[in-house]
Amino acid sequence: MGISIAIVVVLVVVLLLVRGQSDVRLRKMRAELMAMRSYEQHLQIEKAEVQQLIDQVTESLKHATGRQETAQNACRDLRKLLEESGVFVAPVKLEMPEEDNQA
Repeated sequence: MGISIAIVVVLVVVLLLVRGQSDVRLRKMRAELMAMRSYEQHLQIEKAEVQQLIDQVTESLKHATGRQETAQNACRDLRKLLEESGVFVAPVKLEMPEEDNQA
């Protein structure tokens, strides 16, 4: 009978130790999970900011393209009017800045 009580006491002590270690591991895992969630939220905010920037650049490019087309049409119309009135206008080649294709 004394041996079985000793075994029960040893088992209770072992269970308490295992439970304590499990609690420590669970707290550590919970802290890691919270850090990951915080990092995920940070990344989502950055993603939204990048998407907003992309949208703004796309919109600006659309406007710039429209203004360029309008200017080209106005130049063609002006050249046509000048040529119709007897003024010869030599073609002008515009120098465009070279784009850097270096990565």
